[in-house]
Amino acid sequence: WVQLLKANFQTGIMGPLSAYMVVENAAQEAMLLKKQQQVINGNANLDLEEEEEQNQTMSGPSFWMLLLLLLLLAYFFNRLRLNQMINYFTKTFKALF
Repeated sequence: WVQLLKANFQTGIMGPLSAYMVVENAAQEAMLLKKQQQVINGNANLDLEEEEEQNQTMSGPSFWMLLLLLLLLAYFFNRLRLNQMINYFTKTFKALF
């Protein structure tokens, strides 16, 4: 990947491993060029990312946990609606008699 990155920097063509950055002043441009040279020189201590960081994935709730949560919510909302209906009919029945 270093050879591809070097070619992208030297030709000025954006590739999958590079990007164009907008800088506001000459100092930022100088720091960006310095960082590019450090990456091109291949000093392992100055690498942008380490190998372990490139393969990390985020863990999230499993499908079954989400399904259980959805079913519990549906159950409680239906139960709440049933209780509201019972209260309505009870009040209506008491008003009739």
